[in-house]
Amino acid sequence: MTEKLIQKAKQLAMIPSVCNWFQYFAQETWDRIGYARTRRGLEIWETTITQNLIFEFHTSKDLYNSLLPRTWGIDILESVNESTNGNDIELFVETTDGILFFAVQAKIINHKGFKRAGMIDGNYPFMNHEVSGNNQIDLLCDYADRKGGVPLYLLYNYVKNNFPSKNLCYINFEIEQYGCSISNAKNIRANNFKGGVWAIPTFLELHPDKALPWFVIPCCFLNKTKAEVLKMLQATDLDKNTIKNYDLYDIQTDREWKSLKPFTDIEPDFVEKNRLNSEEENDKIEKLRFNPRFRVIISPNLSYQRKQ
Repeated sequence: MTEKLIQKAKQLAMIPSVCNWFQYFAQETWDRIGYARTRRGLEIWETTITQNLIFEFHTSKDLYNSLLPRTWGIDILESVNESTNGNDIELFVETTDGILFFAVQAKIINHKGFKRAGMIDGNYPFMNHEVSGNNQIDLLCDYADRKGGVPLYLLYNYVKNNFPSKNLCYINFEIEQYGCSISNAKNIRANNFKGGVWAIPTFLELHPDKALPWFVIPCCFLNKTKAEVLKMLQATDLDKNTIKNYDLYDIQTDREWKSLKPFTDIEPDFVEKNRLNSEEENDKIEKLRFNPRFRVIISPNLSYQRKQ
């Protein structure tokens, strides 16, 4: 465990908040990728990190909702459709003037071709992926358009590099907080996917100017208007009329989604079927469209409603 991860763990223990939890997970992700990529024979997949993220979301909800009356606000639902992609996530975030929707797809940094230079950079070749003749980034953006939201890449990162300390929303942070970062997929498509040809973006191309540390979701977005959030995401050219207004109750009670069951309540035969696909196989499964398995809701009103 690195000293910075210990610091983030202590910070979360002293002040349990969604904001601090996001910072802890980003540092943990940075360290985990670094641990795997600097040791022979170890591999790490974006599916592994996303599964861990969902597990941590679920357990943090169970832990902190019982301890804190109003300060924890994470809920997580699972699609009733079993034919879904675990790297695709629906994210709803409550701002000061309503709820914003994000279609989120996870991608892990690649270091092949960068190790001889010391892994000071990396790239995201799996952004260039076709599904039944359609590029995956188009499917992500189209889904966000249909739902009246913003398409985001959730990037899992590690590089042997450094940036000067930065500040966002009164939080000082260093490069490790880009262990989990978010970037506007439409901007990446406009800049890196021209004429049907990809120029694969690198970590240093996107960070720090075109990507944000993901802690901005609870630490910044909850305290800003929709327009301010879109500005942070460099999505100011987005037609505001296309942004849909969502109701918190409707999001939570949508029949296409169900609450996550504790693993102890899952039937053995269902578990056995799930074992058929390894993490590596899941990474290769072809999906016909952006097809999210999980719905994550970030709102300070969740715990308030639950306590009433």
